Amino acid sequence: MDLHQNARLTFRSRETLAHKIMIEKVTLKAAAAAFNVSRKTAAKWVHRYRSLGLPGLRDRSSRPLRSPRRTSSERIAQVIGLRRQLRPAYPIAQATGLSPATVSRILQRAQLNRWRHLHPAPPVVRYQHPAPGDLLHLDIKGMTRYQQVSIRGDGRRRGRPQFAGWQALHVAIDDHSRLAFSRILPNQQTQTAIAFLRSPSPSTLSTASTSAACSPTTAPAIAPATSAPPASNLASSTASPVPTLRAPLAHLLPAPL
Repeated sequence: MDLHQNARLTFRSRETLAHKIMIEKVTLKAAAAAFNVSRKTAAKWVHRYRSLGLPGLRDRSSRPLRSPRRTSSERIAQVIGLRRQLRPAYPIAQATGLSPATVSRILQRAQLNRWRHLHPAPPVVRYQHPAPGDLLHLDIKGMTRYQQVSIRGDGRRRGRPQFAGWQALHVAIDDHSRLAFSRILPNQQTQTAIAFLRSPSPSTLSTASTSAACSPTTAPAIAPATSAPPASNLASSTASPVPTLRAPLAHLLPAPL
């Protein structure tokens, strides 16, 4: 219900007005004066309530039943066809004999008024394995270890800062569910990465708690296939397919759209 700013009666007020006249037997003139409307307006809502019931008390569309000067569908199709030929709106108006404002409204309704609508951005092609646990993305980021704070709150240095070494942030992301787990470990060695895979948190990233393949992104410790231990060493007590440390192959990716 879209009421204008000067509306005197809402839907419930119209219903109350109709009840006072039809049920309480209040005169039309007295009911109109009580609701601060004219006698003609009160009679209109009572007539609608008697003929249509409650749905008749709602606002009707102000659109006319007939529009003889409305732009024909053939002319609208002609405007859209010329627009799809990458022609501007003003030359389209000259070619079709319509006003530029009419052409602008037609193109706006068809969502062709902007140049970007004629050249939509290509959809983002994303690959995703069909089941959880089919592929784990692994990444290792080397980070500086902080041993002590050398700059205090006053902005002055205290003592001589010493390099405390490096530490590695290991991250595992399930390809299907996009669930992630991270842990800071001492180094980026192969045995450390394998121990990270053995930990229960990466193995529970998927509902199946298994990983059929492992995709190293920037992890040099697990990239070479020769450095991977036997698959039986990585098998958990509840997993049937075991993780394999190998780079993603071409057949694992879906066909291009």
